[in-house]
Amino acid sequence: MSDQNRTFTQADVDSIVLQRLSEDRRRHGAELEQREKDLQAREFKFKLHEQAHANGLTKDLVDALNITDDESMKKAFDALKPYADAAKGSGVGGMDSAISNALTAAGVRNIKAVKALLDTGKLSLDGENIIGLKEQLDGIRRADAYLFTERDSDGQGGNPPPTFELSEDVQTRAAFGLKKG
Repeated sequence: MSDQNRTFTQADVDSIVLQRLSEDRRRHGAELEQREKDLQAREFKFKLHEQAHANGLTKDLVDALNITDDESMKKAFDALKPYADAAKGSGVGGMDSAISNALTAAGVRNIKAVKALLDTGKLSLDGENIIGLKEQLDGIRRADAYLFTERDSDGQGGNPPPTFELSEDVQTRAAFGLKKG
C-alpha cells in the first residue's frame, strides 16, 4: 500500500500533531518565553504607574526607582507615602489649582498673565486660604486694572454692555421696516 492512500486513525493524528507541536516549542520556546516575560514586565509597569498615581507620586520618580516586584513596590510606596502626603498638603499641585480658583473669584480676565505676575514664593496654602495672595492681587489691580473685570455694587463681576445711540435716520427706517438703501 502506498503512503498516499494510507488512512490514519485518531491516535495516529494525535501523535503527529503532538510531535509537531513539541518540535515547534523546541524551536521557538526561547522566543515565546521572552515574549511572555516582556508582556509580564509591561503589565507590571502599568500596574506600577497606576499605583504611583493613586499614591500621589510622579511617573518620573517611580521610573527612577528599582522596583521589580509587588513586594519592592509596596516597600517603596510605603517609604515615599509621607513625602507624597506632604507634597499634597503643601499644595504642589493643590497650590496651582487654589491660585486659579482664587483668581477666578477675584475677577481676573487673564489668569495665565496674572499668575506670571505673582511671586509664588511668598504665597503659602493654609487649608483653602492662600496667605499673601490678597496683597499681591491688590498691587496688581492698582498697577494693571485692565487685567480685572469691573465689580458692580452688588459684587457681581462683569462689564456693562456697550451702549450706542442710533441716528434718527436709522430709527426711522427701523420703525417703518425699511432697509438701508
